[in-house]
Amino acid sequence: MKEFSVDDDFTNEQVSECTGSAPRATAEPDAFFALETGAHMVDYRANAFLRAEQVSFHWWSDRSTTLHYHNYFEIFLITRGKAAHLLNGTETGLRRNTLHLIRPQDTHQFVSARGELCTHMNLLILPERLRLLSGALNIPFCELAEGALLKTLLSDAETAFFLDRAEQISLCGAGSAEKTRVILEMIAEALSLLYRRRGAGEDAEWFPALLNKLRSPEYLTVRASDVYALCPCSAPVLIRHFRENEGCTVVEYLTRVKMDYAQNFLRSTNFPVREIAQRLGYDSISHFCRVFKERFGQTPKEYRASAQK
Repeated sequence: MKEFSVDDDFTNEQVSECTGSAPRATAEPDAFFALETGAHMVDYRANAFLRAEQVSFHWWSDRSTTLHYHNYFEIFLITRGKAAHLLNGTETGLRRNTLHLIRPQDTHQFVSARGELCTHMNLLILPERLRLLSGALNIPFCELAEGALLKTLLSDAETAFFLDRAEQISLCGAGSAEKTRVILEMIAEALSLLYRRRGAGEDAEWFPALLNKLRSPEYLTVRASDVYALCPCSAPVLIRHFRENEGCTVVEYLTRVKMDYAQNFLRSTNFPVREIAQRLGYDSISHFCRVFKERFGQTPKEYRASAQK
């Protein structure tokens, strides 16, 4: 099975371009925002198969991608490993069996957890083809283009469906009609799963509000036991929300937030490492340094030195 990086989404065969250009069914990111964040566009016209058939498929397997956006829709399914996913400026954890829709206006980036390889399959579709397909599936296009985030966790059996179809694609010719049919079948199944489960695990408004609270400076020293007291549900329900929506435990989420703040403190202040650890709720500076190095591969002092060069 050949694997591709995010910018290698091409086929070797030259296929004549379809008539007209892809309709602008959704907004692209603000140009200033894209420039400010350093995001670059991955253009559908660079992919001959996507240009001709308005759908495409490829595998991706690496430790990270650049920050980017597309002028098409992408559905990805993680089949191996874990990754931190930066979507429109917010980082969440993703794990195996995560199915996710990315819109043209979204900027995103993958960073594999602790440097391990993360493998996912990408299903690509141009906006007008998606509009037609969503109509056939009785799914409102506006829900796909502008509605709530569409992400769900599949069972192993559901993931097996996509792995089986990916194997079928590997047996098809580079430009065959059968390849296009199988890709469309996969996209239709993915859309059905995402739309049917929209809001699942996120039906409670308190959960996004809780995440925003935990990311605010005044909550930097909280522990998992404090988080349980902040939410209107039992500990098992809270744990399930974190696993289904963030792909991690409460402790792992708090650590991720604290480490993001630690990076910022080290880059932008002269606070001693001991003071930073205390501000983040660590009683032991050695524990803080160990956690920081596990996440970033450097000690706090090494990170500060490299960041301030």
